[in-house]
Amino acid sequence: MRSLLNLSAHRLKQLGIVLGMVLLVALPRLTDLNGYLIIDEADRWRWAEEFYRALIAGNLHDMLVGDGYPGIVPAWLETIWLLGESVRRSVLEGHWFGEEGVYLLFHVWGRTSHLAQQRLPIALFNTLLALLVGWYAGKAYGRRVGLVALALIALNPFLLADSRVNRAEAVITGLLTLSILFMVRYGQTRQYRWLMASGLMGGLGLLTKIQGLVVLPAVAVILLLIERKKEWPSWLLSLSRSLVFWALAAMLVWVVLWPAMWVRPLEVVTLVFNYATRKAGSEGVNLFFVGQHFLDEDPGLLFYPAVALLRMTPLTMLGLILALWAGVRQLRAGMEFSHILAPAPVVPLLIYIALYGIVMSLGSHKQDRYLMPIFPVLDIVAAVGWVHLWAWLGGRWKNLRRSGWTSAALASLVALQLVSILPYHPYYFPYFNQLMGGGAVGARTLRVGWGEGMDRV
Repeated sequence: MRSLLNLSAHRLKQLGIVLGMVLLVALPRLTDLNGYLIIDEADRWRWAEEFYRALIAGNLHDMLVGDGYPGIVPAWLETIWLLGESVRRSVLEGHWFGEEGVYLLFHVWGRTSHLAQQRLPIALFNTLLALLVGWYAGKAYGRRVGLVALALIALNPFLLADSRVNRAEAVITGLLTLSILFMVRYGQTRQYRWLMASGLMGGLGLLTKIQGLVVLPAVAVILLLIERKKEWPSWLLSLSRSLVFWALAAMLVWVVLWPAMWVRPLEVVTLVFNYATRKAGSEGVNLFFVGQHFLDEDPGLLFYPAVALLRMTPLTMLGLILALWAGVRQLRAGMEFSHILAPAPVVPLLIYIALYGIVMSLGSHKQDRYLMPIFPVLDIVAAVGWVHLWAWLGGRWKNLRRSGWTSAALASLVALQLVSILPYHPYYFPYFNQLMGGGAVGARTLRVGWGEGMDRV
């Protein structure tokens, strides 16, 4: 009987942790959505309207929307949401409410006073992505790392800021992070389903923003690391096969989910190619960096390192320092570099962070939000650092290994993160790392906000 009671208490505790984490992710993303309008949101809503109208009309030709961004995943999210509302209204009226009903729907929901309706599907999807990232980080690096990583990601103000609006940065961030985590799982299991899942997430990332191409060098190098122990002929064959498999999965998503590819593929590819090559240059740059205004000009190679330092939270920064300390300790102990922070290596995550940052820095068109896709991965590496510290302390004080102390430590991390960012809710754009000087330094270094005018306020 006692064992059954203990089992029930353990399950209740686990359920409480799961519910607590879901709320921790969902509440900051889904509350107070009807404020301030962010630059680009009007365009994204217009693309979704065009995509939806073309879909219900069965006009695949007109599902080529936007300027090559391509923004198709957000367009699908909005379309599914709009289709659900259309069906609901049609059921109430007893018939399909037709073009006039569609017009009235957009006439109301297209107003700035109805931003919450426009943003809700994107915010819900970003909530789901954050939960999945935490879950699979736990699968790859252990339950404790998954919980700490989810806490850091849930309350990451840089990611939160874009997770709540109708724009694509947070969406591509979640998709590319899952792609890399699935690649880690492929390296651990050698099961092709994980490689396929990684390719599918990469393809969704490309459909969200063509910037997702930046993940390709990281995928190639991670696969090279995974296949490194094979002999020369089989190594090359295995590496080539894995790269082709990943690319085919990504291409499959691209073709299936963008119906315009079925009827006008050359125009789709040309539009995206022109956008990508144009944005690689300095055209459209309009930003503030270290006291200077850059207009159609590259702010330089120091821009993204400054963004990373100023936009991460103190707990993430300290966790990264702890992870570095843990890696140095293990290297001194004679462990291979590729197996640092075993049992699951963080080297693939470091490869992704480094290559993504380097490739983005080579382009002249820079914005702070373009670096967002590395931030959840930084949080995962930081979580590994915090858990390694806890394990090191547990080796010296045995009582710390008890679950009560572990739960208290996790609760303390969450509380510190909440104290750090809650004063900014629901407007997270002006957040800057307190360890780097906070808002006083941030406002002198980077632009505050993303075009909604709060920098002037």
